[in-house]
Amino acid sequence: MPKIISERLQKAAIVMQALLNAPNNEMKRQRVLQKHWGELDAIDLDRIIKVFIEADLIEARKADSRTTIYKLTQKTLDKYKEIEEENEEAKKEKQARCYTYKHQFTKEESFQD
Repeated sequence: MPKIISERLQKAAIVMQALLNAPNNEMKRQRVLQKHWGELDAIDLDRIIKVFIEADLIEARKADSRTTIYKLTQKTLDKYKEIEEENEEAKKEKQARCYTYKHQFTKEESFQD
């Protein structure tokens, strides 16, 4: 993957993670920039927010003339929860396979004694 795309994905992931971790999954624009100063700038954030809005991942609203608030949509939260559940299920399956393998390996060793 070209470096520029990788950097853009990392910056988008920073914004998404910030909103996922924020109270009520919402955050002021100013806070995003303050919290992630050095990782992304206002131009990066504008580009990311535009894509997120068009993809219906977030909503943006004006609290007043100077304050914009970003909030994850319910669709995004539902998808994130679904992915988390799939990851948890995969983790349990992997643990079960490891346990079965370990148990079989231990049984085979005991037969050789």
